[in-house]
Order: sequence, then C-alpha cells, then structure tokens
Amino acid sequence: MRTSGSFWSVLLSFWAALLFGIGYAVVGYFAFVFLWSSDVAVGVIRFFISDYGGLITGTACGSLFLMSILVLRMIPTLIEEAINCSEIDETDYAYWKARFESSWLGLAQFTTYFLGGFAIYSLLEFPTQSELQTFFVIFTSLQYAFGGFIGRKLWCVGHMLRSLENVRPKSNLLETEALPKLIYVVNIFTFLTLLMTVIHTYFHAKIDYALNTDIATVLAPAVYLPVVLAIPVIILFNFYPRMVVNRLYLKSIRQRKDWLAKKMEKSDETEFSKHKHTIDYEKYLNEEFRYRQRVALSELPVALTISVAIIVTVVRVLAS
Repeated sequence: MRTSGSFWSVLLSFWAALLFGIGYAVVGYFAFVFLWSSDVAVGVIRFFISDYGGLITGTACGSLFLMSILVLRMIPTLIEEAINCSEIDETDYAYWKARFESSWLGLAQFTTYFLGGFAIYSLLEFPTQSELQTFFVIFTSLQYAFGGFIGRKLWCVGHMLRSLENVRPKSNLLETEALPKLIYVVNIFTFLTLLMTVIHTYFHAKIDYALNTDIATVLAPAVYLPVVLAIPVIILFNFYPRMVVNRLYLKSIRQRKDWLAKKMEKSDETEFSKHKHTIDYEKYLNEEFRYRQRVALSELPVALTISVAIIVTVVRVLAS
C-alpha cells in the first residue's frame, strides 16, 4: 500500500465533497433568483448553510463516500499480500470480494437508500416554502445514499475477513506489514463513519420540521435512524477485524513453531537444546505479536474519547 496515494485520495475526497456542496448551494441560489427573487434565494441558502448544515454534512458524507471508493479498494490487496491465494481458495472470500467490487450492486444500494431518504424527507417537510422542499430533500437523500453505499462496503469487508477465520497461513504473518495496515484502515474508516453519522443526525434532528400529517408525525423519529443503526454496527466492526487478524497471527505462530521443531529434528544437538530453541523462538514470536497488539490498540482510547465527547455534546444540545 502506498501511503502517499492514500493520503492524496483522502484529500481529494474531502475537497471534491466540499466543492460539490458549494456547487449545489450556488446552483440553487441562481435557480431561486431566476424563479423567485434574490431575497428568497438568500434566505434559503442561509438556512441551507447554517441551520441545515449543508456544507458540513454534505462534506462529511460525500468525502467518506469517495473514500469508500478510493481508499477501501486497497483492502483486498492487503489481504492477498498477507495470505496466499491458494490458502483462501476453499473459502467464500472470492464471493464477497466480487460483491465488494461490484459496481452494479453498489449502484443498487445507492439507489435504494436514495429513494428511502426521499420518501422519508418528502413527508417531513422542512421549514421553508413548499416549492423549495425538493432542494433540501434531494440533498438529504444523497446523504442517505452515501451512507448506504458506505455501509455496504463495510458489510462486504466484514464478510471478507470472516471468510479468513479458518485459514491456516503457511507463511510468517509477523513478517508482513499488510495486516497492521489493514487494521489501521478499518479502524480509521469506522471512526470517520461514526463521526459522519453523528454530524448528520445532529443537524437533521434539531430542525423544526412541519409535521402536517399523521404519517409525518410517526416518521419524525426517523431522523435518528442513521445513528441508531450505525453506532452498534460500527463499534462491533471496529473490533471484529482485529479479532480475525489476531487469530491468524496465533495460527501463524503455531505453524512457525512446528516448522522449527521439524527442522530441529535433523539437528545433532541434544533434546534439551532443541526444546530450548523451540521455546525461545515461540517466545520471540509471542513478544512480536504482543507488540503489534499494543500498537494496534494504542489509537483506541483517543478514538473512543472523541466519540464519547461528540455523542455527549450532541445529546446535550438536542435535550436542551
């Protein structure tokens, strides 16, 4: 994995999403000036940027959507760099990899969530003129579609890793940097997904919707649906890949210990020396494994602290 390539992909995703949000606001402004008046256009765009948080939520959802395309595509490469293809041929890894890379399935998921968001927010009327509802409904539906697409990617990645649980790696996984990189990518991405979901929910939950129908009143709690669905899934997904990788590491350690024991059988050394070499080698592998665990776990306190602080702040604002 080229770190520089990933870095530029992240920057490209952020700036492209921000420019998309700005472009959407600019096009909307001139359309409202042409159809109604400059006063109407200024009022709508002010609401879009401040109360609706269009630039913030649009940038958060859009950038992560692009990152799920540009950055997460390295995960199959990292897996196959660490584990030989011959070792995973008997698993369903190839099936989930094909689903992960399928453009048609991605488009279907994107469309489904777009239509779902459109249906919900067409009934939850924004506090603006009825003629202007579509402007906000489309942008909100796009955020739903971005979230659904990201969720599908994470779902497929989870199943790709699950398929590796019973693999018996023949190589020494402690010698490769692919698995630690995979854990970092998954941890960072799931944290950003949680952050995106909370930001989206915060801005949409504080809007005073015009609940003019009984159906709209029933659907009002739906603004919390993304965060309710996302938080438990993301938290579990943040730990699950590490569990799979740890199991692979332990299998690799046992395999290397057995390999050394067979090599030592042909040695002229005493049984005691052979046994001591095997124990020392296993100790070395376990120390390396524990070091990798400490490094992988070191970022969790910071991520969890930030997550808890954001969630508590959002809850306090909404409760007030």
